[in-house]
Amino acid sequence: RLLSDKRGEDTVNDRPGAAHYGLGLILKSAQRPQEAMKAFLLAASDASAPMETYIEAGTLAAAAGRPDIAMDWVRQAAARYTTRHEPYYFLGCMQANNGHHDDAIRSLRRAQQIKSPDFEISQALILSLRKTRRFAEALQEANAWARSAPNDPAAFATLAHIHLEQNRPEEALA
Repeated sequence: RLLSDKRGEDTVNDRPGAAHYGLGLILKSAQRPQEAMKAFLLAASDASAPMETYIEAGTLAAAAGRPDIAMDWVRQAAARYTTRHEPYYFLGCMQANNGHHDDAIRSLRRAQQIKSPDFEISQALILSLRKTRRFAEALQEANAWARSAPNDPAAFATLAHIHLEQNRPEEALA
């Protein structure tokens, strides 16, 4: 769609953000992260850049060992795309990976407000709740997950782990 066909279709000049995003993906796939980051920067400067521009740039920065820059990219996505759950989910995961579990809980709860139920969000949220020893909240989240996915063994395994962390083996067996 980015090529002109003389019938009023979008052109690269009409959507430079989308075009630079596509170039960034190709450069990332070609193992050229610095050039990919430049393309993502160009994409982000245009309103036509898709939300994934920020996520991809964030993952590149995280892979380069720059979690601060990675989280900045994802925060930009959350600020720009307030009705999308993905930026909040990725931000929460990045915050958790860097030991900022209270921040992760806030971000993941925001993602959950936008898209619920979502079991990936629930898993990430439960992990941060467990890390901060907020077992009652973790248990509540895990029970909600198990109710909405009664055939998901991961939900019940998570419940068992939470009970074990509280030294309640009988509840874990149940």
